[in-house]
Amino acid sequence: MRSVRTMAVGVCTAVVGVLGLTSVAQAQTGAIAATPSVTVAAGVETANRLTLPADAGDNTLQQNEGVAPSLNTNTANVIFPYTVAKYLSEHFHSASCGTVSQCFSAPNHCTPSAGLNLFGCNIHGTLLLNPINDNGTVSNPTTPFPPTKQSTINSGFDRAFTYPLSEVVTAPQGTVPASLAPLFGPTGFTCTNSTAKADLKHYGYLVLPAGTAPGYCGSAS
Repeated sequence: MRSVRTMAVGVCTAVVGVLGLTSVAQAQTGAIAATPSVTVAAGVETANRLTLPADAGDNTLQQNEGVAPSLNTNTANVIFPYTVAKYLSEHFHSASCGTVSQCFSAPNHCTPSAGLNLFGCNIHGTLLLNPINDNGTVSNPTTPFPPTKQSTINSGFDRAFTYPLSEVVTAPQGTVPASLAPLFGPTGFTCTNSTAKADLKHYGYLVLPAGTAPGYCGSAS
């Protein structure tokens, strides 16, 4: 099995994804903010469960949602991990599922209007995206920051918290299968099509340049 790098990068922050990025999210009243593959565009991110001490509150929460009751009680003390791409996608490009309580009861009950993402609802709730500590240097998770509808993941964000999204394929090392090259190769749909790039951006990802060099969209490793 090999992997193809997608055109996106993810980022992790607490709250914060193509490049993917994870950041830290805090309630609105708070102050904080390798399997072989082909690098291509959009990827699927798993929701990670937090493991917390027994006395630290709700330890059953899933990453990337802000509508659970425990996240909306005593909000000044809420700090929670969020993928930046998911935050941007939900807050600015996804349909509403109603109030916080309605979204908690039915997080997938929303009807996107024209221009909004077809998959996923806005379940960021009351959380705000914030920077995370960078050894004394503040590194904002988005550009511009605070995030707006035009924001993308900050390409200069601490690399320790970023990750490329890839598609896993069956192929010799360093190659993209001929049958998949039109979709995921460096000259394929995902890496070059304007609609594909726009969709990736609307799902919050930082689109990578197309090419065969390591780290480029369509490169195989």
